[in-house]
Amino acid sequence: MELIYGFDPLCMWSYAFTPNLREFVSRHEKELFTSVVCSGMIRGGLRSTISSFSDRLSKVAENIETVSGISFGQPFYNNLFRDDVIMDSVPGSIAINALKMTQKNKVLDLAMQLSTSIYHDGISPGNVDDIAEIMSAYTDDVEDIKNVLTSDQGKYLAYQDFQWFEAADLKQTPVVILDIGGELVQLTKGYTTLEKLEQVYEKVVEEYKYLLN
Repeated sequence: MELIYGFDPLCMWSYAFTPNLREFVSRHEKELFTSVVCSGMIRGGLRSTISSFSDRLSKVAENIETVSGISFGQPFYNNLFRDDVIMDSVPGSIAINALKMTQKNKVLDLAMQLSTSIYHDGISPGNVDDIAEIMSAYTDDVEDIKNVLTSDQGKYLAYQDFQWFEAADLKQTPVVILDIGGELVQLTKGYTTLEKLEQVYEKVVEEYKYLLN
């Protein structure tokens, strides 16, 4: 079975969902292959400085902390006043898709690391150097990473993801989809607890177990 994680590097709820998803995948690693599709939440004309979103982001972060118990890092809160931090989903999405070409089994780990780096450690999601630094954990050729992150081919791969997300009529992230015997079943839409995810997963596997024979 394949678990498809619909995610965006800039989705704050995806950041909150990271610990739950990590534990879920750990529990089921023998039965699931994981993949990631990026939604392209902020791109093109929606790109802007983080300071222009500051009031909204601060309120959303406080709400997420209350609901999920996860904490946003002080570096992220410090960034809210900066005009040189650009909110852009594309560089992180390119990184995700570049890694798909060489290390598919590491893509989910990279997605979760991107969320943590942006919303806990305070990197700039629109800064190629910051994204390349994260990618250096997966390859030694940092210059090659930077070239990929700024290439037309890299953007093409990322936009393929965005188009898939839109064609699937998925409205928000995070979203978890299970490919069970060729049948795509949505397990979650938006943030959910580990317990709820487990309950839905067990129900779906039982319902579609005939496809596994």
